[in-house]
Formats: sequence, structure tokens, C-alpha cells
Amino acid sequence: MRSRATGYFLLGVCLANIIGGPLGAALMKMDGLLGWHGWQWMFLLEGLPAVLFAWVVWRRLPDRPSRAPWLSAAEAAAIEQRLAREADEGAGQGGHSFRQCFTPQILLAIFVYFCHQITVYTVIFFLPGIIGKYGNLSIMSVGLLTSLPWIAAAVGAIALPRLANSPQRSRRLLVCGLLVMAAGLSIAAFSGPVFSLLGFCVAALMFFVVQSIIFLYPASRLKGAALAGGLGFVNSCGLLGGFVGPSVMGAIEMSTGDAMNGLKAIALVLLVAALAALRLRQGQEDEPALRRRAPAAHPVQERTSGL
Repeated sequence: MRSRATGYFLLGVCLANIIGGPLGAALMKMDGLLGWHGWQWMFLLEGLPAVLFAWVVWRRLPDRPSRAPWLSAAEAAAIEQRLAREADEGAGQGGHSFRQCFTPQILLAIFVYFCHQITVYTVIFFLPGIIGKYGNLSIMSVGLLTSLPWIAAAVGAIALPRLANSPQRSRRLLVCGLLVMAAGLSIAAFSGPVFSLLGFCVAALMFFVVQSIIFLYPASRLKGAALAGGLGFVNSCGLLGGFVGPSVMGAIEMSTGDAMNGLKAIALVLLVAALAALRLRQGQEDEPALRRRAPAAHPVQERTSGL
């Protein structure tokens, strides 16, 4: 349920990129209006709604179910109790301390997410330029074609996270998602315009499937304030890939003269991430091993406890 909800949440990113391509192309045509460049109009008019909605979120978004005006008092109390119960059950042997964020499993999840974000942000930054080299395309055509991979990403975010309904299936879907992303970028790197765009769509299909599953791992091992801080810590460290990916991609393009060489390098990074993801375990998967290692109770103690 958590992965499905995260997939729905990430639809916002998909829709922003679906709309943003054609919208950005249209705003670029305002070049020269009132002495501003087209990119300046694009920054202003696309950034202004985010600033305005920040005020709406601050004033209107409830902090917890008990403050949601669309729930009755009984419904809110039932949801609060269920969330508290699921938090304790889902975290397994995890703890409340922020030090739990530096355990091997959390650091491994950060590494996988870091590699994932390298891919996502590289596609966001470089896809319009790559499509622009396909032929004699107008700015609007580039914007429309740029939207196609994000439509595929939206389909994946809606349809696939629901398959992650057990720790084993979550891990398999995570590994397969990373491999599909690597395969899609490889197709894009070695193909002509049509199949290259198809490769980007294949890779994007799994963008937010992978992301929705990655956050299951810290959520299954942390509780309370450590969970809130831990999710922020994982997100912040992983998003550094959003800086590294475009920077490395740009450096490879400048040194080799071909952006496709950068895609090949990122495909290799995804293969490494898939191998690392094989070692990820949710907190619930630790419990059987812990029970097996626990010392057996003495027969007298068992009879005494039974009495």
C-alpha cells in the first residue's frame, strides 16, 4: 500500500514533465516580449504557481488525520490508531534513533537511490537536447516528443507499484526495474531516432516504480522521529545523484562529442545498482533469522510460564 501510494504521489512529477515540455516550448516563443528572453518568461511563469501553492499547502494541508476536515472524529481516530499500529509492526526490529540511518541496509538503499536519481535527472536535463538532434524539428515538436517518456513513466507509476505486495516481490520488482532502465538507455544509446525515443520510454516506464519501492526499505526499519528524519536523509543523499548525473553526462559529452556515450555509462551504473539491490532486505525479513538465533527456552521455564 505504501509503494502504491508513493507511485500515485509521484504522478505529480510525471504530469509536470508531460505538460512542461509543450508549455516550455510555448513560453520560449515569448522571447523579446517586454525586453525579456523566452527562458526568463519560462522561469517566471512556471515558477510562480509553485510559490502560490506553497501558501495553499501551508494553510490548507492537514498535518495528520485528526485535522482533516473531510473525516469524522471516529474515522480520524481509527486511522490514527491503525497508522500507529502499522508503524510499530512495519518497522520490525528497527529503532527510534537516527543512528539507525547509518546501518548497512539504509546506506545500501541510499546507494541504489543515488544511482536511480543519476538516471532520472540526466533524462530530465538532456532529453530535449537529444531529441532536438533527431532532425529539423520545431521547438514545439521537441516539447511534444519530450512528453512521451513521461507518459510512459505515469503509466508505470499507476500500474506497477501494486505488484510490490511482499518483501520478495518488492525486491524482484526493484531489481527488474533497474535492469529495464539500463536496457532502455542502452537502446537509446545505440539506435536511431525512432528506437532511441522508444528506449527512453522503456527506461521511463520504471522510473517511479523503482523510486516508490526504494523507500519501503528505510520505512521498514525505522520508527517515529527516526523514520521522518531517515526518509529525509535517504532522499537528500540520493538526490545528490541529480547533481552528479547531469554533470558527468555533460563532461562526457564535451570530451567525446557524443551525449550517447554518457547514456552508456549510466546504463552501467544501473547494472551496478541492480546488483546492489539484490542485497536489500526489509525489516520484516530479519525477524525469522532473529527467532532462529534466539536461545530455546528451558522445558522447566516453559512449564512454569504455562502455569
